[in-house]
Amino acid sequence: MTEVWVCVRDLDLLSPDMPFDARNVAFQFMIACIKGQHSDNLGFLRVIFYDCIKSHNVKEDFEIRLLALKELCKDGRDISPFEKNLVKLLSEWVNETVQQLDVQLTSDHQKEHAKSVPPSSSSSTTSSQQDESNTSFPTLTSSNRSSTSATITEASDSDTTIQQKNSEPTRLQSVVNLLINVIKFNFAQFEEPDISRLIEDISIACKKSKDVSDIECCLRFWDVVVRFGYVPSSSLKSYVDVLCDKLNQEGSISQTSWHIMRNLLKSHCAYSAIKILFSNLESVEPLTSSRVLRGSVLFLAWAIWGPEEVDSLSHTYSTVLSDT
Repeated sequence: MTEVWVCVRDLDLLSPDMPFDARNVAFQFMIACIKGQHSDNLGFLRVIFYDCIKSHNVKEDFEIRLLALKELCKDGRDISPFEKNLVKLLSEWVNETVQQLDVQLTSDHQKEHAKSVPPSSSSSTTSSQQDESNTSFPTLTSSNRSSTSATITEASDSDTTIQQKNSEPTRLQSVVNLLINVIKFNFAQFEEPDISRLIEDISIACKKSKDVSDIECCLRFWDVVVRFGYVPSSSLKSYVDVLCDKLNQEGSISQTSWHIMRNLLKSHCAYSAIKILFSNLESVEPLTSSRVLRGSVLFLAWAIWGPEEVDSLSHTYSTVLSDT
C-alpha cells in the first residue's frame, strides 16, 4: 500500500498548481486507502497521510482535508502516532475559521452601512425615520413563523445573535465536532498548555460567531472539557466569562451554560470559579461587558439559592449580603 501511495504522490496531484479535481481525486484515493485498511493496518502510512493533510495548505481543499483526517483518526477516537501535533493543527483550523468569521462580519457591516446611507441628502431625515420605525417594531407574519429556513435575530445590548436552521454544519461546527471527540477519547494524552490553547481558541470563536448552532457546538466542547477532563487554571477566566456571556441568551444556550457551570462548581476548580465571578463584579475596568457582569450575578445567586425564584426569605437582606 505504501508503494501505491508513493506512486500517486510522485504524480504531484496534491500540488497547489494542479486543478481542484485532481487534488480532490488524490484525497479521495487516500480516504479509500484508509477505509480499505481499516486504519489499523496502515502502519507508518498513517504518519505519511497525516503529514500530507497537515502540509497541504490550500483553502479550497479544507473540506476534503477534514474528511480525510476524520477517517484517519476514526473521528477522533484514534490519534496515534500524531497526538503531539494534532492539537496544533486543529487550533490552526479554528483560527482560520475565526478569521473567516471576521471577514464575513466586516462585509455584513459594510452591506448594512451601505443600505442605511440615504440616496440623497434631502430625503435623509425621512428615510432615517422610516428605518427607525421599521426596526423598532419588527413584525412577524404567519408565513415567517411557519418557514423552517427563517432567520431569527435576537438583540441583547450590543450583541446580536442570528439563529439559522441549516441542515449543513458550518466550517466551525465541523472542526469543533472533531475536536470534541478528540478531547473526549484522548484527554489524558494532552498536556495542560494544549488544553489551554484550545480553550482560548474556542473562546474567541464563540464570541465572534453569531450563529446559534456554532455557539451550541462551542458549548458542547466546554461541557466535554469539564466532564471528561479539567479546566486548566490559566484558561479558567476565559472559560467562565464565556459561560457568563452566553447565560444572557434565551432558550437552550442559557440552560446549557448553567448546566456546564454546575458541573464546573462540582469540580476541583469550584473555588477558583467563584473567585472569578466575584472578581468580575469587583473589577473597575470599563472593558468588562455588562453581559458578563449580569451572568456573574446570576451564577452567584443560583449557586447559593438555585435557579428557581425565591418566594420568601427567612433572613433579612442585610444579613444575606453580610454573609456573602
